Amino acid sequence: MHEKLFPCVVCLNHRYFPESANAANVVGATSFALNVIECLEKQKLLSGIILYKRDESIKVPILDEHQTKGHLIFTLRFNFNMKPICIKKSIEEALLKMKLKQQIPYYPIVYYQTDTLMKYHPDYIPSVVTHHGPFVDDFIKHYSFSEACVAYETVEKTKHLIKYQKEGLSSLIKLKNAYVLQHSELQRKYLIASGFNEKKILKITPPIQTPCTNQSHIRKAILDFTNPNADNLIFISTVARIDHFKNIDLFVKSSLILLEQNLPVKIFIAGDRLHFDSNREALYQLIPRKHEEKFFICESLSKNELYSLFCLLKQRAVFVCTSRYETLGITPLEASLSGVYTVAPDIESVEASRYMPENCKYSYTVSGLAKHLQHIYSSEIYRSKYQYYFVNNRLSYNKFEKSLLCGLEKISNELHSLLISH
Repeated sequence: MHEKLFPCVVCLNHRYFPESANAANVVGATSFALNVIECLEKQKLLSGIILYKRDESIKVPILDEHQTKGHLIFTLRFNFNMKPICIKKSIEEALLKMKLKQQIPYYPIVYYQTDTLMKYHPDYIPSVVTHHGPFVDDFIKHYSFSEACVAYETVEKTKHLIKYQKEGLSSLIKLKNAYVLQHSELQRKYLIASGFNEKKILKITPPIQTPCTNQSHIRKAILDFTNPNADNLIFISTVARIDHFKNIDLFVKSSLILLEQNLPVKIFIAGDRLHFDSNREALYQLIPRKHEEKFFICESLSKNELYSLFCLLKQRAVFVCTSRYETLGITPLEASLSGVYTVAPDIESVEASRYMPENCKYSYTVSGLAKHLQHIYSSEIYRSKYQYYFVNNRLSYNKFEKSLLCGLEKISNELHSLLISH
């Protein structure tokens, strides 16, 4: 354990805490939080976990203590109609119990996955938040309010998110001992423009892990479709959720242009949970019957299956990122560092693009992507290792760990100074 570093408590939505280490991520931001937990555990800096859960059937917060996978966990059930002071006291109670169990003289730093509970956070206890977004206001600046309503599904939900994100940001700005772990320039610019103290923003290298696992993790139907002995070039896109932000429609429409030219390509898409198949069905509706056999669309892959697929397809496939707005985007970077040639939109609202060489970015239109994929097919650049070395020079799991610990060291030093001065 780093003696100078304050221990930490991780707070996240209970839905995003996986049942197993191999479970598919419900949202992309889950991966970041779980890597934070892994790093803190390794350094013996993890005091416990708070999982919050909305429950409209109760009138006061309920705090349950239990042990899961060796973690001390408090599940906080609450709803937004409760008195803020009641929720705040429940958070204080959980943190005090962790402090006493750890037998430490001061409260641990609370790492929040997002700002949902920041307005209830006790001001005297240090906190840090990643704040993944997507920020509705910032999305509107890049696109429009009407498109935001499409992305967030309804006008009411969009306005609700704007309101609560502003409240969360306002709470974050007011907290004396609050810091932000910056995982993207998109995030940094928005927070500074909104009035957050730039000196309290700590840059973190994204946590990218690329374990190579064997083919036994890949189900037979996928192995048959991606047959390594066939001559087809495979285009793939895997996401936690198929939604307006990921814009998988663009990928399908661009792929159809290549299929109309009789190019020997196949398209593999994975996204959404198993029983939520409406978005996958909507993608199939875009595909003419004559090309259906060239597509394989299934639910999100487990981590083992995803990494195994990347290992199987390196230097014989192309990962296609089609997001229109993404404050990080871990999977495209994992694909690239696994040796799968990856392309991303040439737009500033997609953070993953910042890590890519210029020739791996495409004009963000159906024809622009189709033209780029045609060039990749004809030039066979996907066989090159140049992109891998380019991205590997900028990203690694070790760089993430080092940057996280450096950030926590800076926070700890400032907190120690405050303790001494008082």
